[in-house]
Amino acid sequence: MDYKDTKLLVFLSTFSKDELSEFEKFLESPYFKKGRDPLPLFKALKKFHPFESDKFNEESVFKEIYPGQNFEDKNSKNTLRSLSSYLLKSVEDFLYISRLRDNKVLRNRTLLTEILERNLTKQFEQYMKSAIEEQESEEIISGVNNLEKYHLEGINARYYSTILDMEKYFAHISKSVEHISSHFWIDFINTAKSVLIAKNNFHLSEGKEFIDKILDATNMENILKIHEGSPNHAHISFHYQIYRHLESHGKEDNYETAKQIFFQSKAGMGRHDKVYHYSDLINIFQMRMTKEGLDSKRELFNLINACLEDKAYKLSDDDFMHPLFYRNAILCADYLKETEWAYSFIDNYSSELKPELRENLQLYSRALIDYAAGNFEDSLLNISKVKYNLVEFKTDIKILMMRIFYELELLDQADSTIDSLRHLVRSTENLDNDYKKAFSNYIKFYTRLLKLKIDEPKNRSEELNFISEEIRQEKILLQRIWLNEKLEEMASGEN
Repeated sequence: MDYKDTKLLVFLSTFSKDELSEFEKFLESPYFKKGRDPLPLFKALKKFHPFESDKFNEESVFKEIYPGQNFEDKNSKNTLRSLSSYLLKSVEDFLYISRLRDNKVLRNRTLLTEILERNLTKQFEQYMKSAIEEQESEEIISGVNNLEKYHLEGINARYYSTILDMEKYFAHISKSVEHISSHFWIDFINTAKSVLIAKNNFHLSEGKEFIDKILDATNMENILKIHEGSPNHAHISFHYQIYRHLESHGKEDNYETAKQIFFQSKAGMGRHDKVYHYSDLINIFQMRMTKEGLDSKRELFNLINACLEDKAYKLSDDDFMHPLFYRNAILCADYLKETEWAYSFIDNYSSELKPELRENLQLYSRALIDYAAGNFEDSLLNISKVKYNLVEFKTDIKILMMRIFYELELLDQADSTIDSLRHLVRSTENLDNDYKKAFSNYIKFYTRLLKLKIDEPKNRSEELNFISEEIRQEKILLQRIWLNEKLEEMASGEN
């Protein structure tokens, strides 16, 4: 194993400058010093951080700590590696303590438990009040946390048992059961939903049998009735409706019910919960759109706009916008010919992407909207600069290039891109069969249209009618609107 790939170096490479400084203070503290002192090793490693230099290796570190000594000596190597183990343990302790220090909710619960262990009952209620307030504030940022509420109610019950107030003891025990029930059902239905997605999209069935047994033995309608009136009812109902929609493959339109539940209750939700609820709605809507061949994306466009207004496209202001959300917004705007909106979106939100994705996504997006505006040369110039490894973006790029080559009548380039797209779709294992068929059908109709455009045969009008009818009957097809537009242009003599 390369020295850079050891656990110690991998962990330390993630440290920021501030964290390195804090960690050095941590190592200097007598309270945390146990066994051998790893501080000299850390100071040596710090000089090479973030360990990207080709000259950096174990020997260079050894010479920093033990100048003049022979690195090839077996005992010397063992000494360095023993010191590395102590430093790794210190890194682990630092990460744990830092997380505990930053996690006020966990800190409060730990402190409350310690107060009870020390029988400091006079101080308990004051600390519990602060803990509940901190927990409620945290929920605004991190979402509903019924498991934490369950723990707090359990500690509260223990306190009232200690002071022999049995009425309040049983009240808090009952409340703790409500919270653990809510936590279980939200988490369970969420997991069931994920397992269904894994089965439908990736043909994975791990865990489905166990989940199905629980669902078969459960009357979910009764479970929902039990939670009516509680703050968690909307969450459980929403996830269950999404699950039902997935289970029926969209045949039962529980999507509409889920959307209604969310929009009626989102005002009382924190940002964290909004992010995941919007994500479910957008993803389900897109699956429904693709598999049912709907011709309008206006509803999806409205969802994306609502998500942007609620700032629910990322978990915090410090996070980055997910590239697939950005991509979907641009594709939707292109589909609806919302070119001004799209240019504004590119200008206002590209800076929220990860730096390594920013330039490529901007180039692709501008190329797509330039094409929609009829600026085919500009579109080709932008798209030719894009580099991507993600399958979703590769297919997007190739489809756009095919459209540009069609407009510019670049037959050889179009043929080459068709072959490349066909190979990419066939070789992508995690692309489900419906999408593969949709790509295949698009390529088939595109090829026929391009041939008609270039060759201009005498029977072109008759052939256009045949293609138009075949497209109308084909349920699984990408780029339906674009294909129909090109048909209409040729039929009217515009092309």
